[in-house]
Amino acid sequence: MGNSLRWKINEEINTNEYLGIVLTPEALNSEWVKTEIDAGWVKQINSKRIVVIPILLRDCEIPLLLAGRKYADFRTVYDNGFSELASIFGIKNTDTISESNWRKFTKCKGGEWKKFREMEFSDLVTALAMRAREFNWSLWTGSGNNRYSISVSARWSSGANGVFKHLSVRLCGKTNAYMLCPDGEYNPNNLNASDFTIHIGNTINACEEYIWRKMKELNLSNGHPEGQSYINTHKFIKETDRNILIKEFIRKTQWDKNMPL
Repeated sequence: MGNSLRWKINEEINTNEYLGIVLTPEALNSEWVKTEIDAGWVKQINSKRIVVIPILLRDCEIPLLLAGRKYADFRTVYDNGFSELASIFGIKNTDTISESNWRKFTKCKGGEWKKFREMEFSDLVTALAMRAREFNWSLWTGSGNNRYSISVSARWSSGANGVFKHLSVRLCGKTNAYMLCPDGEYNPNNLNASDFTIHIGNTINACEEYIWRKMKELNLSNGHPEGQSYINTHKFIKETDRNILIKEFIRKTQWDKNMPL
């Protein structure tokens, strides 16, 4: 039985490109795991390439054969371990992160997830701008400290001064959730982070549906808003980013690609 199992282990190692060794105190006390490490190490020497991939699951004394090898550390934050494991195989975070799961990677090394946060917020602005035009509301996006914020506003005649309604939403930097300031401002830059007190959700769909329902309810109660819908969705650009865009524009207008900028 023992020889048969050893033969099976060798067969599996020979037919697979990599051998992942999950490191725990119990695993390292197992004779079969030791056999797998030995077999994987022999294949690694013969093939002259990396074969054995250490996966550190719990604190333990790493075997001498694996000491100094790059490993995936799953002891604390799972996403960090997953990211490290992906990098061992040459897979960048951008190959695994998406708009639907970027929040899981915010504590990982590197800032690739920020690109997907930008993409998600851009999609939200686009969706709410479409709703604002549909209901004749106005929309204004924030900048600076309120970079990821949006306000939708409408006005109805009632009495001397009329009735104004502003709904302001902000993507909270600490929780990465969408928060609402129900009595907001037409310009979200006039609000503080502490003004956003109502949790809406962590997805575009949750945020869009909430704002859409509020606009629809207010239109049904007060009628069609007065005035013309005004949409301001200019993205806030830092000076460094602005300089990069300017240089890129100049480069594209030059026939001589070696022209210094």
